[in-house]
Amino acid sequence: MAGMVDSEPRLYFAFRERDLLVRDGGEGADAWVPDGDEWMRLGLHAVRENALGEVAGAACVAVELADDAEAPEGYELRGLRSLYARLHEPVFRMAGRAVQVMEWDRSHRFCARCGSPTERMA
Repeated sequence: MAGMVDSEPRLYFAFRERDLLVRDGGEGADAWVPDGDEWMRLGLHAVRENALGEVAGAACVAVELADDAEAPEGYELRGLRSLYARLHEPVFRMAGRAVQVMEWDRSHRFCARCGSPTERMA
């Protein structure tokens, strides 16, 4: 995928457990989630992905990272509470939705009634 450019604006809400991957502007400065081009350059492996909707015309994707995933240079994994007022409000709200969707998807991989694997619907 190296060298590819994402033609549709996207934001990636990538979580290792409940910590969000952000590019940090430094103490007291804004933090950002990766856009589509950044996400492709980072080369991180997504365990699962879920579409979330849009923020300011950008499609948003919730991503579950492996439990042993490390933040690339210039990025860090932070709890949402520590990012309050550091992410723009619409992005922070979407991050809250993303962690809920990602948690639900991770913990509902099997039917509670019969135990068979759940299947994604289009």
